[in-house]
Amino acid sequence: MQKTAEQQIDFKRARTSGWLGVAMVCAVAIACLLLLWSHNLIVNGSPFHRWPWRSVPWSRVYPLTILSCVPLMLAQILWRRKGLASIFIALALLTATNISLQIIDGALRNDRYDLERIVDLIHNPIVTSYFTEAVILARQSHVLPFLADYPQLMDQFHMHATQKPPGQILYWYAWLQITQDGGGSALFGALGLALLASLSIPAIYWLARTIFENSDEAPTIAAIAATLFALSPSLVLYFPLFDSVYPAMTCAALASWLLALRTGRAMWAILCGLIFAAMFFLTFVPLVLGVTVVGYGVVVVAKRRANPRVAIRQALLVLGTIVAVYLALWLTTAYNPIATFFAALRNERALQAVFEIPHTYPHTMPSDVLDFFFGSAWVTLPVLQVWLMRRKASTEHNLLLLAGLFQIVLVTVAGLLRCETSRIWTFMQPLALIPIAAELARWSPRQRAAMYIAMWMLLSAMFQNLEVH
Repeated sequence: MQKTAEQQIDFKRARTSGWLGVAMVCAVAIACLLLLWSHNLIVNGSPFHRWPWRSVPWSRVYPLTILSCVPLMLAQILWRRKGLASIFIALALLTATNISLQIIDGALRNDRYDLERIVDLIHNPIVTSYFTEAVILARQSHVLPFLADYPQLMDQFHMHATQKPPGQILYWYAWLQITQDGGGSALFGALGLALLASLSIPAIYWLARTIFENSDEAPTIAAIAATLFALSPSLVLYFPLFDSVYPAMTCAALASWLLALRTGRAMWAILCGLIFAAMFFLTFVPLVLGVTVVGYGVVVVAKRRANPRVAIRQALLVLGTIVAVYLALWLTTAYNPIATFFAALRNERALQAVFEIPHTYPHTMPSDVLDFFFGSAWVTLPVLQVWLMRRKASTEHNLLLLAGLFQIVLVTVAGLLRCETSRIWTFMQPLALIPIAAELARWSPRQRAAMYIAMWMLLSAMFQNLEVH
């Protein structure tokens, strides 16, 4: 009886603190909405990178975004049911909401909706230059010599392509070969990216379930994390760019790494290595995830009193898989990833010098953090602060979450990836959203609904007032 009474007291405390959290979320949401509607620079990205303002009529934005969220509402009903079928359907509904929101924002002009705008974004070498380089490749060269000479060719590329591996160019090259049409390949390729980005939703669900393992709260936390991500601006506003695809790969890599540590099975370590190898063929930015990878290893070994040799063996398997993939690629195509990496670093410095971007450290730190939480509609920040104050650091899953948050803090403090962080740091959004979901799991469904409504309102206001690309 005494135990039941204690549980009832904890339940009442959780609900009371939940309403306090709702009040904080509503206060932040109202403030940010007023700032967005008044076109205040505080909510317009980083001081070092502003987006153009726009004023789209309410009637053109909010009804469609509400309609897009109907599948998300249905998913909340399915989460209460047991069984794999309900989980799969709920995740599919969340991805449907996310894809529709991506397309709405991508097609939204000031005076109308127009899918041609998506094609224009792809064709624009300033927004995304990978399609431009793919067109040149399709006209002037073949893939094998292109890969062999890639480090030398990077200096001739446009904008962002000068700093990236060849994966993104080859993605658009593949669509050009399939459709044999510039407009069709741009549109179909963009829709393919929307689908790939939406896979971040089941991926964050998998990572959350893996972190919390057999905990009774694991299904609820994973469901909340997936719902939050479906509404996150960082996963919606940057369509049709590859940045929204990276979180899915982050989640899959970290989940497989955790399983490799806990089970000791080589299969999971090899899968983790394959995912990282694929990521590094698209971008070098996720190299900083090594902090989280090491942190996970330390936590699992320490909390389970496991043999460190197992973790070391699994880490060597991951590294060996990455090396094997790129060795095979070098032997078959002469692609040199190391030369590509150093060419990307050199071009990054050159690009900053050309545009005189004031990436002065440490002045970028506060704006980098604020811009990062732009990517989850700002209202997540007070919830994360509450979780940090309430956490029980002795549990394994909380230490894993702290390792992920330490990753974000270290990148911020070290100034590794500065400015436009709502886009560039999208691959780290799951590391913040899962602890936020852990706090929201203590809230009642009605209290969580207030959180989702606030995120929908802010995302819609961003559609209405910001032209993010």
